[in-house]
Amino acid sequence: MYSVIIPTLWKSNRTSFLLKSLVDCSSVKEIILINNSNTIFNASFSTKKIKTINPKQNLYVNPSWNLGVETSTSDNIIICNDDINFDSNLYFYLLDQVDLLKTGFIGMSASNYNLESPLNPTIKKYESGTYGWGCLIAFHKSNWVPIPDELKIWCGDSFMIEVNPSPSNTLHGFHIKNWIQYLNNIRQK
Repeated sequence: MYSVIIPTLWKSNRTSFLLKSLVDCSSVKEIILINNSNTIFNASFSTKKIKTINPKQNLYVNPSWNLGVETSTSDNIIICNDDINFDSNLYFYLLDQVDLLKTGFIGMSASNYNLESPLNPTIKKYESGTYGWGCLIAFHKSNWVPIPDELKIWCGDSFMIEVNPSPSNTLHGFHIKNWIQYLNNIRQK
């Protein structure tokens, strides 16, 4: 079972679809939603799986990740951007094939955002310069080293890669929909 951590400002129209997909996934134990806006969470579905944390001010991304990991009740953790959609059943099936304690961190390959690329999921050792690695990250809770509070928005995923003693890996051949596809569709019209 997995704890999924999602900081949000409710600026993406993908967030509700993402939450619905995760709620419906049997591998997800809990969704820890860090509500960094003044907006009240109002989904068209109700569930006890979603645990909303409403800080009094915007914690920003990296401190929200730290809070989510600290709050989580599962050993297997997922950190997820609020503006992506993916096949959650396939994703968790893939993760169930590896031991996150030994595998370390698994982020995303830049090729995953190209929906025309072949769907052929494989995990490879991390190579520097991988765009989009931090949009969806899986790891075992014991491998977490908290990100320094002064790193509010940028470099949290780089910190994970550089500081944590466990290996960093990249999932290739998996499809993720995000705002890049939306922009490309607008440009093509």
